[in-house]
Amino acid sequence: MNEENQPLSKEEQIESILHDLTHIRNMLTEVNTQLGYLSRFRAIREEIEETGWNKICTQYHPDINVDDPASMELFELYKYVYDTMQQE
Repeated sequence: MNEENQPLSKEEQIESILHDLTHIRNMLTEVNTQLGYLSRFRAIREEIEETGWNKICTQYHPDINVDDPASMELFELYKYVYDTMQQE
């Protein structure tokens, strides 16, 4: 409701929602920057672009790196970045 306690118009509701979503996006971007997630995402993306997806699979796939307990999580991260790149 606005200052006169009248309901907001549809346009005002949409504008308010978009403002809130923009604020949330900016806060999430700041948190990701502080935690280093964005730089890690960009580094993985560059590695995929430079070496190619097939090379990434031969380097990081958990079936190849059976002795590495973190290989599944690492490969899933690379796959997420690769899938994101394919959607663009």
